[in-house]
Formats: sequence, structure tokens, C-alpha cells
Amino acid sequence: MVSTKIYGYAVGENSRSISNYIAHELLTVDWQLGHYQPKLFANNMKHADLLVIVANLSCTEGLIKIEKMVKVAENLAVTTVVFLLHPKQQLNKLRSIKKLTRKLTRTVA
Repeated sequence: MVSTKIYGYAVGENSRSISNYIAHELLTVDWQLGHYQPKLFANNMKHADLLVIVANLSCTEGLIKIEKMVKVAENLAVTTVVFLLHPKQQLNKLRSIKKLTRKLTRTVA
């Protein structure tokens, strides 16, 4: 079976808890906490099959980061998915994200 290399970034409020939750559930995912470092990110994307970004809607400054990350991933032909969370619906959304990411992993592989 071919291994799918997934990179995930959590951006915004509660990004640490989002990262911990999803990384724990999806052990194949290399999660970062919204600390966007352009050179490191671009290098990671050279080896990625799938990029998953989870962002809290209350974080407007994070949208600029997300835009930059998506642009880099697109240039390297990496499949990208962005989930925007409403603060009041986070737990339900995280469960959905976990399920969808598992399906995407099988699809991309």
C-alpha cells in the first residue's frame, strides 16, 4: 500500500487543541500550529500528497497565511482542503474533518 503524506496546519484561536485532537486521531498527519514559515512550508509541500488546513473563523489575520499556503500548494500540485470552523461548532466540525480527511487519504493514495 502506498503511504500518503499529509500535512496539516491549524490556524487561529484554539489551534493547539485543534492540532492535538486531529493529530491524535490521524496518526499519519504531520500537524503544525499555524506558525507559517515560508521556506519550511514550501519544502514540506514538495513531499506532500495532501494539505489540510483547519482555521477558526474568528481569526482574520490567519486568512492571509492560508492564502499564501494554498498558493504554494497549488503551484506544487498538492491537493488542498481548507476547513473553516465557527467557534461554537468546533467539536462537531472536528469530528467531520477527521472522517473526511480519512476518506481523502484513501482517495489521494
